[in-house]
Amino acid sequence: HIPAASDANNLINIGHQQLNRGEVASAIATFSKAIEQDPRNDLAYANRAISYFWDEAYDKAERDAEQALKLNRSNPVTYRVRGLLAKHALHFDDALADLTRSLQLDDDNSFTYYQRALVYEARQQATQARADAEQAIRRHPADVPAAYPLLARLYQARGDTERAAAQAEALITALPASTQSYIYAAEIYSQLDQNDAAQAAIERGLRAAPDIRLHLTRAALLPVKDVQGRRTAIEAALALNPGDAEALQMRAELESHTLHYQDAIATLSTVLRSMPEQRPERANALMNRGLLYSKLKQPNAAQHDFDAANTVSTTTSAKNNICWALAIRNLALPAALNYCEAALALAPNNVNAWDSKGMVLLRMGRYQDAVSAYTTALGLRASMAPSLYGRGIAQHRLGRYTEGDADIKAAVTLDQSISARFVNYGLKP
Repeated sequence: HIPAASDANNLINIGHQQLNRGEVASAIATFSKAIEQDPRNDLAYANRAISYFWDEAYDKAERDAEQALKLNRSNPVTYRVRGLLAKHALHFDDALADLTRSLQLDDDNSFTYYQRALVYEARQQATQARADAEQAIRRHPADVPAAYPLLARLYQARGDTERAAAQAEALITALPASTQSYIYAAEIYSQLDQNDAAQAAIERGLRAAPDIRLHLTRAALLPVKDVQGRRTAIEAALALNPGDAEALQMRAELESHTLHYQDAIATLSTVLRSMPEQRPERANALMNRGLLYSKLKQPNAAQHDFDAANTVSTTTSAKNNICWALAIRNLALPAALNYCEAALALAPNNVNAWDSKGMVLLRMGRYQDAVSAYTTALGLRASMAPSLYGRGIAQHRLGRYTEGDADIKAAVTLDQSISARFVNYGLKP
């Protein structure tokens, strides 16, 4: 009989393969079996923690990480997942400490360097962020292609557009057979407003590593007013796979943009018929179809789709997305508030859900409650410009102009585009 430890290690290897394929639920089940085989296997706990993290089950991830740490204080995977959890919670000092400890134990892990670079970027420590992104690329670029657009952002932030653009070519040179290389390269050029270069990168990708995602990226990067160009790109994607859900949803978005609401509803209904019931992937299509029913003044059909989207949404971010989509459009606000509450029931300290709740309460005219929700969000992330601006508007509505002006000024200092965004939502101080 194979010893329990060997059984567990075999299962861990299988779990790794599942996780690499994006089969998170299967990986969790496999790592759980490994723990049953060997309850003192710290690697099984650490890897299940990472799987829970990607599944947005943060409390479970934290419990597994702590158990792994009790069993072994020298496992780099444990510190890696602790760093991810701290980064997600915006506890950047803790994230740096854990990711650094992970690298001390395993200094050849590109993923950890990349994650620490993101933390440094969030802390506006650009020099350290560039150094870590370069370390990640130097070691295993295929593991972290996203490090190239990160470097591009960092160079662009300091005004070095030449080096920023160079990251696109560096990525293609390093990984010429990867579709993702050309997608990232196009996005780098687009961020630099080099739109011809972005489209040229897509063309190169279609020759070197053809994939439906390149057509969809082209459609996403084209200007909104280029309806024919976007339609051509979407139809090229659908020619490769007529049932591709993402392509069909982009077609529906285009049909909605051109005011063909019934056509958009029909397209989204096709998407939904192709998806199994109760699958989380249905949420986006349901939400968008509900928004279209709202435009057509069919509130019962809209509410049905919003409720269905909430039911199949299993994560905080998915539930929050529904709340936010309704809030910024000033639609179905009581339902939107319920969806925000559902998101917060899963993750009481989710800053985005608190910000969304503040927006809903602001729309409902519950200004003091909006101030409270925004204040909670700002307690979790002080530099949250939308929460500052929203709280400023709520303070104005309450006649507290001094406090409101201070919030609005602070928000604009953090994000000069924030006023225009709120105007687009139909909200002014």
